[in-house]
Amino acid sequence: MGVNIVAFDDDDFTLSIKHVEGICLEIIERGLNIKWIAHSRVDEVKFSLMKLMKEAGCVLLKFGIESGSQRIIDILDKNTYNLDWIKTSYNAFHYARKIDIATCALFIIGNPTETEQEVKNTIKLARKLKPDFIQIHFFTIYPGSIIYERFKNELTVDKLSAMYHYCLPELNVSSIQAIKLLKIRAYFYKKLFLNPSFIIEHFLKYILFYLCNINVASLLSQRFKFQKCSRRAKA
Repeated sequence: MGVNIVAFDDDDFTLSIKHVEGICLEIIERGLNIKWIAHSRVDEVKFSLMKLMKEAGCVLLKFGIESGSQRIIDILDKNTYNLDWIKTSYNAFHYARKIDIATCALFIIGNPTETEQEVKNTIKLARKLKPDFIQIHFFTIYPGSIIYERFKNELTVDKLSAMYHYCLPELNVSSIQAIKLLKIRAYFYKKLFLNPSFIIEHFLKYILFYLCNINVASLLSQRFKFQKCSRRAKA
């Protein structure tokens, strides 16, 4: 059918370790030669589990790191198991590199009461983790979330319909000016992707992929989406 990769699009594929192990063992037992990617959490994966996932064809894991500030992680109620979030994140990415599973680190800026210094800490963490890819989202107040109940009276129907985590937030709850968040996001991407060591390591690892996929349409569409949102925000 021409399919060359499978994406498990669960928000948290590794929520049930038993379920993940079952899928991996079934793929291995059936001898299925497939490659797949999934979303996970740094506080759920162990070295042994990631090794099994690799054996079953996992080539990339996306981790929601969100922030390099423990205060922000606590505000987001992200630290379910009350662990050292920075250390736990570092261990997960270290395991992935050792096993040769690519990583995509997902970050959020503009979090509730977040300061510029805390965003700098996030950028510092991103460089330390050395992910293969990153995605930077703006904190967005979606209906149904806990924080939505605090601000729902300030969100009109028009604002709600326009909100998306790639676009400048209609309601900024951080300590950073909304327009400055755009500049910070651009700086964040440049700080990682334009780092000489990152460029060298990335292209050495993925040179064959780029040669075989010259027109990476998804990357171009992503870039267009960023530009579109930025223009609309400035207008």
